[in-house]
Amino acid sequence: MNCPAWLAAAMIVAALNSSSTNDEPTQSRQGGKYQIAAGKTYNIQAHAQSRLLQKYAALGETVPADVVREHADAIRFNTEAARKSYARLAKVAADNATLAKHVGQLQTRLDQVSAELQRMEDELSGDHANSQAVIARAKEISRRLNENHRDLRRIDNDFYNSDSDSYYATGEGHFVD
Repeated sequence: MNCPAWLAAAMIVAALNSSSTNDEPTQSRQGGKYQIAAGKTYNIQAHAQSRLLQKYAALGETVPADVVREHADAIRFNTEAARKSYARLAKVAADNATLAKHVGQLQTRLDQVSAELQRMEDELSGDHANSQAVIARAKEISRRLNENHRDLRRIDNDFYNSDSDSYYATGEGHFVD
């Protein structure tokens, strides 16, 4: 069975979410570290889909609508999964104003990505889209996701304290990539 990677990831996330009824692990420091890493991973996957769509669009004057929709669906899935990770991280960040501010910025950018995706899909004309319009929307999506990635790196540094002596020895930095 040949299913898109985003669909396989969706099934894994659904299985993990349905089996996790206890919120306590996501509210701990360890859970917070995991949510940072998970959100970063979804962010990277969404960005990869956006870049691939840009490259496809650069090859011609139009892009088939089904290609646009496939990548838009993958970007949407990953941004929604990242949004859920950041919402869980916000629970850990409740007593940390700086972290809470960063989480809010991450979520705002994901809202902007969603708006760009909607515009991209609204611009579909029948069975195709104009390549230049797709490139413009995908570049804006990539820009927002890159901003999130930079913030996530800063959050990693603040949250993990990579300067501590025990960072590598204790596994404190386990989720850092």
